[in-house]
Amino acid sequence: MRHTLEQLKAMTDKELWGLWTAAQFPFENNPICGNCLTAHHSRYSQHDCIHHPVLTERITAINPEFFSPWEIVRHENIEELYALRMFYADSYDIKEKGESPWATPATEVGTAKT
Repeated sequence: MRHTLEQLKAMTDKELWGLWTAAQFPFENNPICGNCLTAHHSRYSQHDCIHHPVLTERITAINPEFFSPWEIVRHENIEELYALRMFYADSYDIKEKGESPWATPATEVGTAKT
């Protein structure tokens, strides 16, 4: 189920964490790289993503000292997390369109601001 920003903003941190643990929107895994939004953090080296460097920059900027996804999956960050997830909507929806999951979105390189 794809939640609206208003629905996500109305959730508690515990409810948002529930979405993350269940890999539900906006925290589902991206079919291109297999990572969810928080796994794109630069300190998550085991999930190093070469497909979404701008997303990695933006997620890392939310909390550079990141020790746990819990430090990012919080009500105070939901607007930015939602914006990032929607910015990458085409890459998440690739399987439904029948496109190759290994294509890099044209919007990735040089369009997001830090």
